[in-house]
Amino acid sequence: LQARWVRVGSNFLNPWRYGVEKWKQPTVIVGDELIFRWFGFRNLRQFQDPVSYTACNFNLALNLHPTQFVGFFRYPVPSSDRYTTLYFASNNNDDCQRGIKAKITIS
Repeated sequence: LQARWVRVGSNFLNPWRYGVEKWKQPTVIVGDELIFRWFGFRNLRQFQDPVSYTACNFNLALNLHPTQFVGFFRYPVPSSDRYTTLYFASNNNDDCQRGIKAKITIS
């Protein structure tokens, strides 16, 4: 498989909310780049485990991108992520609780 860009969410004007809901377990491989784009006050955090992701508990989450009205972040998938699941969300207000989050399995 050839590495490629994988856009998380499909709608620039309302990014995660609509795109992530429609995303059905994408196939992502080492070398791909996850592209996060948004319009509206959002940020990007990465959870360390599925329990924190499910509970929207950001205590140990990594801050990948600060809150901005228009945001863009590229996450190149390294070989250390092979055969893992990555968990991302916005913790601006109640974004995570409303489903603005993504669970991505790397093969």
